[in-house]
Amino acid sequence: MVNKLSEGSNLIWESSRMILPEHKARIRAHDLTPPPKSRPALSEDRLTEINQRLSIAIETGVSMTLTYYKNKQHLSVTGSHLRLLNEATLEIETDKGYDHIPLNDIINLDNDLCFD
Repeated sequence: MVNKLSEGSNLIWESSRMILPEHKARIRAHDLTPPPKSRPALSEDRLTEINQRLSIAIETGVSMTLTYYKNKQHLSVTGSHLRLLNEATLEIETDKGYDHIPLNDIINLDNDLCFD
């Protein structure tokens, strides 16, 4: 049987030309979702450097950008007034309030201090 839209016997797949709005929205959302990232393995030297920067930032109260790992993504938060809530959690004050970040999830600390 010959079809009007395509030559040959492709009649079975003709219904797949239509996409529902819900499907189109889901395809776009999937395309915009960043790919999952793995947790980076930090060396002992890098962990020591992060610990030193964190200690200085807590003492001085300088504004900083903190990068951490959560839900297979690398997220960043900028704020000041850091304090340790307990042995495993850091609290940082941001424009939107307070964020609580596990110390094991911290990947990087950036601030304006010189650490040479």
